[in-house]
Amino acid sequence: MTSLLVLSGALNPACKKPENRLSDMALARVRLDVMSSRPARKHWKGNLKAGVWKALVEDARIRDLQATVEA
Repeated sequence: MTSLLVLSGALNPACKKPENRLSDMALARVRLDVMSSRPARKHWKGNLKAGVWKALVEDARIRDLQATVEA
């Protein structure tokens, strides 16, 4: 499932076609999960220092929205 989300562009916050990606709120929840200190299985998240995962982690809009999700 994770690879399907990555390959389809659904996890890319900069995707030009919003209908092809998850909502900002969903992306904020994904970011919350992958940035958690709780260990995740390797196939659940990719390399946070490259590709779409890096874009998701570094996106300021999603980071700010994550703060409201956590509250």
